[in-house]
Amino acid sequence: GAVEEKVVSVAQVMNVIQRGAAARATAATGVHAHSSRSHAILTLAVEHRWKPPSAGPGEYKSQTSRLTLVDLAGSETMERSHQGNVDSAGVGTNLGLLVLGRVIRALAEGEDDRSEER
Repeated sequence: GAVEEKVVSVAQVMNVIQRGAAARATAATGVHAHSSRSHAILTLAVEHRWKPPSAGPGEYKSQTSRLTLVDLAGSETMERSHQGNVDSAGVGTNLGLLVLGRVIRALAEGEDDRSEER
């Protein structure tokens, strides 16, 4: 599940990433011995705070930036990962990736009307 953690050092960020990677599901396919079977999303929100020369006690300005990294589960082609056999699990994985890709693109573009994609 999703977890939000406040970190203040690179070492803490790396620890969060390592724990997330360890929690991912993997399985062997016809292509890779350890192919990811789950998606992962890492969103880093970085806040920069500073005290302007004119600021009073306890006053500061801040600016926040966000970086979102997405690692999708493996989507090997059917010929390579399933020895040419089209099975429901492979079709379901690829269909899920297609839909997830569309959702991510729409969120990134900030679209409100997605009727053109139908």
